[in-house]
Amino acid sequence: MEEFGDNYKKGYLKEDFKFFHLKDNKDMDFKYHYHDFNKIIIFISGDVTYLIEGKAYKLKPLDMLLVNSNAIHKPVINSEKTYERIVIWVNSSFLNRHNSKNTNLLNCFQIAQREKFNLFRLDDEDNSILRELLSSLENACFDTEFGSEVLRNSIFLQFIVYINRLFLGG
Repeated sequence: MEEFGDNYKKGYLKEDFKFFHLKDNKDMDFKYHYHDFNKIIIFISGDVTYLIEGKAYKLKPLDMLLVNSNAIHKPVINSEKTYERIVIWVNSSFLNRHNSKNTNLLNCFQIAQREKFNLFRLDDEDNSILRELLSSLENACFDTEFGSEVLRNSIFLQFIVYINRLFLGG
């Protein structure tokens, strides 16, 4: 693994979560880095291998990766193919504020870290549900009408509950 230090911390999250739908076809060479927030990556297309804490994941369409805060990671991207993905940065304190007695919304990240397995590959039924949630979330993230922040947060919370249910096997 490459050497890294404090200089390799990338990105800052002041919001509760941040949604990105990215599509590019350029030569991008990432160094190993980490964040102080959690990250969800939904791979859509391209030729990408993601390295997380020394483990390599060759991605297939609609694979989902959970990257814990402070996990050292980097993508290795074949720039000959268009790389499309959805990336969601997640603030742990936002999830903690919405936990309840029987619900820990950080469970999915904790399981991924504990099991040292960050990839979740969905079946067709789960893919369909995930696509609907992501489409609703993406639309809500760009909505500016009355109640848009409440709507955005509620859809995101539905999404994170769904991911946790998948990780918990339910």
